[in-house]
Amino acid sequence: MKQDKGSEFQRYWNQFKLGVFMGGIVGCCIGFVFGNMAYIQGRRVNMSQRYLRTVFQYMATSGASFGLFMGVGSVLRNDSDRSPEKYEAWRQFVRIEGKK
Repeated sequence: MKQDKGSEFQRYWNQFKLGVFMGGIVGCCIGFVFGNMAYIQGRRVNMSQRYLRTVFQYMATSGASFGLFMGVGSVLRNDSDRSPEKYEAWRQFVRIEGKK
């Protein structure tokens, strides 16, 4: 069954959005932890900066960068053709190569 270009693009777009969402959530959590650590340890040059500004900056940068990488990675992973014929051929190849 051949898909048209619109549904293929929609599939890739949905995978990208899901990857960005998951990566953004994980990145924000990591940014929250590192932002708190940086504030407590006083790594900021200007300690008069407010707590929320410091933590938000860490969360935003970490969430954005990790979300972008997860989005691109999920599209690349979804790019492969997983037809049953190709999968069966791959399994046969692995079985033959494993016996040598």
